[in-house]
Amino acid sequence: MSTHRSFSPQFRLQVVRASRQWGDVSGTHLPRVPARPTGGRALEGSVPAAGRTGLSHPSGDRRRAERAEAARRTGAAVRTAQPGERVVKKSLGQGPPAVAERHAVITQTRAQGAGLSVRHMCEVLQVNRAWYYAQQQPAPAPTPSADEPAICQALHELAKEFSRSGYRRMTAALKRMGYQVNHKRVLRLMHALGLVQPQRKRRVVYTTNSKHGLHVYPNLIRELEVSRLNQLWVADLTSIHLPEDFVYLAALLDAYSRRCIGGPLSRHLDSQLALDGLPHGAA
Repeated sequence: MSTHRSFSPQFRLQVVRASRQWGDVSGTHLPRVPARPTGGRALEGSVPAAGRTGLSHPSGDRRRAERAEAARRTGAAVRTAQPGERVVKKSLGQGPPAVAERHAVITQTRAQGAGLSVRHMCEVLQVNRAWYYAQQQPAPAPTPSADEPAICQALHELAKEFSRSGYRRMTAALKRMGYQVNHKRVLRLMHALGLVQPQRKRRVVYTTNSKHGLHVYPNLIRELEVSRLNQLWVADLTSIHLPEDFVYLAALLDAYSRRCIGGPLSRHLDSQLALDGLPHGAA
């Protein structure tokens, strides 16, 4: 059975109102409320002693006082909760201000010399202290290195000799010249100098000429369903690169079995090669 005590909203509201009125939450300042059973235990009408709950511990009182003072000086005070509303921070009606505004409040308070530490102000305004310090330090502006003018001059000289070279070849050439550069830096400098060439279109090699005035034969196998051997043969001519020469191959395949019926080789691409690919008697 859980021993966690559950306080009613009315009791919590009375605790908050008493803490705002007297500044210290102890059992002597609160009115007695009816006991409420919680998990087999009866809750006393008043807040238990400070030694058992830690509500009036010296360090806790000091921290609460510091937070209240920081909230008052930085303008982070909260309104009094009304009956039926959630207490403290979660029912303020408006969301927290933007992070930039909270940073401005902290910076202005530090400039006024209010005597509040950044830790307390960040804790009250819910700002990450490490991130606040990081934002106060502006990022250093990038400074060009000492060898950048020499690299730019070398890029101009290389571009005159190799006008179509890209940043990868330029990087390799600069490294051969003794410069310690990487491809990203070379690409950035080439963009700044206007040396980046537009991307060339891929060269397409056309092997057929469809723009002619000759008769175009219809496709007889467009709707044909191949269901047996020797019903349809397909042929093609191709070249084979040898170490010293080219030879041409006329391949003839059966469309149903994918079996090679003929495949003669020749050093000349002519009609005789196509006829030699047919079986004997088919030509």
